[in-house]
Amino acid sequence: IKLGASADLQIYHDGSNSYIDDVGTGNLRLRATNLFLQNNDNSKQYITMVDGGAVSIHHDGVAKVTTSSTGVSIAGNIANASGDLTLDVAGDIILDAGGQNIILKDDGTEFGQIYQSSNHLHIFSTINNADLKIQGNNGGATITALELDMSDAGSAYFNSTVYIPQYLTHTGDTDTYLEFGTNTINLYAGNVNAVQIVNNEV
Repeated sequence: IKLGASADLQIYHDGSNSYIDDVGTGNLRLRATNLFLQNNDNSKQYITMVDGGAVSIHHDGVAKVTTSSTGVSIAGNIANASGDLTLDVAGDIILDAGGQNIILKDDGTEFGQIYQSSNHLHIFSTINNADLKIQGNNGGATITALELDMSDAGSAYFNSTVYIPQYLTHTGDTDTYLEFGTNTINLYAGNVNAVQIVNNEV
């Protein structure tokens, strides 16, 4: 079937496949209030398009990508077989996990989680005895500013100076602590000032 003065629109079957060809000028427009692309027995949807509503892409009859007035909803996983995946937005990137856990994996193997519990933010290294490291760029060189050793109950190793505003307190015994003042260090034991160092004098 050829339509148009120059047979711009053609519908035909070549003995193996059916074709709709737009071979002329302009665009091919399919217009309907609602438009559905379906399999031949009408049992599964491929793409559904609703006037003033959602557009959905289906896999095996199940909607996987659906548009809305606020954006796009995806049912299932997003996989990229090669290359990088870039999220580039004008505003913020919001991670909202109803299960509370944001799980980090490397090629399918989990190595960490970020989650909240009892309104506290947790950063969890899930590999046995794997340390937590905070790193940065210092004059072009990568440094580890802080390392938490999980094989040693979380011992903390600082790369450089540790600045303490006033108190250094013993865990589990808050009556024992160091107090730092201007040119002064006080050692408290049992909440009593046991030792005082002032200008290098004890």
